[in-house]
Amino acid sequence: TCEATSLTGCQMLKDRGLARMCFIYHNMELGLEWLESQRAVMYYRQYADYFLQYTDGHGNKNGTIYNEPINFGDQFFWDFRNPAAREYFVKSNLAVLAGSAADGTFTDDVTGVPEEHPDVQVRTRMSADEIADLQYNTGL
Repeated sequence: TCEATSLTGCQMLKDRGLARMCFIYHNMELGLEWLESQRAVMYYRQYADYFLQYTDGHGNKNGTIYNEPINFGDQFFWDFRNPAAREYFVKSNLAVLAGSAADGTFTDDVTGVPEEHPDVQVRTRMSADEIADLQYNTGL
């Protein structure tokens, strides 16, 4: 589990005097199965709206979460248009950082979809306006 391993690594670096501060990784575009705080909501129907889903081309989600799995596990895409998803992302990151091992988090893909995944819009049938709205809300 990546977050626990990262926290342990940070604590080891600090204990040995090799680091005064240590930051761990999170992603602004992807819900990653290997991050425990994200996996905690990835596979439960009540949190499906936290993630992008395939649509009918008119903005209506069909209930199937869009996923681009890789060998590390599933990669869902955060749907920060949903305020509850934004709140969960922030609160779960803060909870991971509650101890003294890590001093903060760093992120990539800060503009959200389609940062490193240009086919998401076509595959999910999202409109240009929906992508713009998603990017706006990713930046909140």
